[in-house]
Amino acid sequence: MGKLDRKVAIATGAARGLGRAYPKRLAGLGAEVAVADLNLRSYEEFEAEAEDMTADSTVAEIEASDSTALGIDVDVHNHEAVEAMVARVLQAWGRIDVLVANAGGGRGRPVDTKASTLDPALLRNP
Repeated sequence: MGKLDRKVAIATGAARGLGRAYPKRLAGLGAEVAVADLNLRSYEEFEAEAEDMTADSTVAEIEASDSTALGIDVDVHNHEAVEAMVARVLQAWGRIDVLVANAGGGRGRPVDTKASTLDPALLRNP
């Protein structure tokens, strides 16, 4: 039994790099993981990333380890798309216990861009 058995996680910016490591670790601990990214195959843009992949996507890597994952293409700049992602995860698994907000980001000092107080307008492209 894993530390996160029966827990549900969403990881954004999860197609490559450190973002890819988060959902793989969460799944390894037993969580069902929604892997969200602007492009679930964005690793293809980077040769070293592509060579490191052991399956077609982060979702496929997780599923190959007998864990459960759901891939969602989402632009976190789009508030409605984020709400649709949350609704999809809730429909699939009925809850959300963990969020790894790895995609996007605010502009400004770290103290001014805490997720709990971030103005969504800061996430829009200039």
